[in-house]
Amino acid sequence: MIINIFASEISKLKRSLILYIHLFVLVLFPTLIGFYYKNRIRFMNRADVYSTFYELLAIASPIMIGIIICLVFDREEKAGNFKNWSSMPINKTKIMQIQLLFYWILYLFEILVISLIFYAFVGGTSSISILKIITINTLFSILSYALYQISFILSLRWGISGALICGIFGVILSFLGITSLLDNFWVLVPWTWQIRTIIFLRVKASLQVLNVIKIEYLICIGITALITFLSILYCKKWER
Repeated sequence: MIINIFASEISKLKRSLILYIHLFVLVLFPTLIGFYYKNRIRFMNRADVYSTFYELLAIASPIMIGIIICLVFDREEKAGNFKNWSSMPINKTKIMQIQLLFYWILYLFEILVISLIFYAFVGGTSSISILKIITINTLFSILSYALYQISFILSLRWGISGALICGIFGVILSFLGITSLLDNFWVLVPWTWQIRTIIFLRVKASLQVLNVIKIEYLICIGITALITFLSILYCKKWER
């Protein structure tokens, strides 16, 4: 079932704007930023350079996710009023969740490749290895899953405008995530989760601080699971 839906989505991508958006971001973003820093890196702190890179990714992610969700929702709505969701011998909720999983995996792959391209331009240090970049990317991508679910719920409730407004609102919250305004409750705001991962690049934290950070991100993952559960419930309600 999952393989069939994934194969169907890959086929749809070939004639969809979604593919070109992903390819455009995949190639252009790390190349431009990489060229900018390539001749300046010897005068800069690499940790600060990588922090800025991930800050830009985190701030851009909500609107990019919102646009992707809008395109998927609009495509399905125009296909005979969600005819594709009704044509398979399984309920719509499972199809929708598998589609979300597909586009999240695509995002995970895209973020990883973007970061590796940037790493090729900038290089690493003894404290910023390629393994560390891959680890941070994995966490960075996992923390985006809640945004996919929230954007999708809003698209079901208010159409593409709901997902777009969510994306714009998310950009603002993500930007505020690096300020002190949300320090006390950032764990409860999914749009701030990704941008806070720069702490692993900037701080040589003590074991005690690292343990606190791990607990905070475990809470974030727990909230992601809760949001996913609520999304499934809403999809089932919408399906009726």
